[in-house]
Amino acid sequence: MVMNGKPARVPVHTVFATNQIDAAILACLRRVGYGQFFDYQVQEPLRAGKLKPVLQGNWPDPTPIQVVYPQARLLSGNVRSFVDFVRPRLARALGRGST
Repeated sequence: MVMNGKPARVPVHTVFATNQIDAAILACLRRVGYGQFFDYQVQEPLRAGKLKPVLQGNWPDPTPIQVVYPQARLLSGNVRSFVDFVRPRLARALGRGST
């Protein structure tokens, strides 16, 4: 948060904490509190007007998403299948077409 042109820390007292994205989004949808998510995680609730962005002037810079795997001649079929499956879906979810 920025106050008077300088970064400021604001203490947050939680009543609910989770490391499960679905539970955190559901809590926000039920107005339990606020959450910080990647755009693609809350794209639908934002479009539907069920969630509203807050403190937009204080958002962190975008974080790139990468699929990292060993480039090997004997690449696992499971890894190859996952990469082939997830790559176009992430591209669409992030609004970047199909890369």
